[in-house]
Amino acid sequence: MRRFLIFLVFVLAGTLFACEGSVTAPPPPPPAPAIGVVSGVVRDARSSEPLVGASVMWGSNAGGWSGTGHLVTTDADGRYRMPIYQVAGSGSGTSTINVRAMKAGYAPRVAQVDAVGEVTLDFALGPPPVYK
Repeated sequence: MRRFLIFLVFVLAGTLFACEGSVTAPPPPPPAPAIGVVSGVVRDARSSEPLVGASVMWGSNAGGWSGTGHLVTTDADGRYRMPIYQVAGSGSGTSTINVRAMKAGYAPRVAQVDAVGEVTLDFALGPPPVYK
């Protein structure tokens, strides 16, 4: 009887471990289709050199800067490209958005654009303000 109980414990334990990794979550829904693309170059305002690793993000006036898929980083040439999705509450398919470029050691810049279709938006980031 004791051998049978030990055997049963091993069988049940093996069954539990075998089933542990087989449960998968459903895949995430596909992203909404983009209504536009904003792309450009982020440069140092003093030297005109491209800024590698600068962050560029977009947000609506109503939705602020939160949300997923709204942030990209510039490449080795200071270039960025990001899709723009329908802004909640804009209704007609036109979307005026705010685009912000920022990098540590520089003052951030914000521009407002109508992001339907292809939009080119370059940024020149200068030094941060000095407070005395």
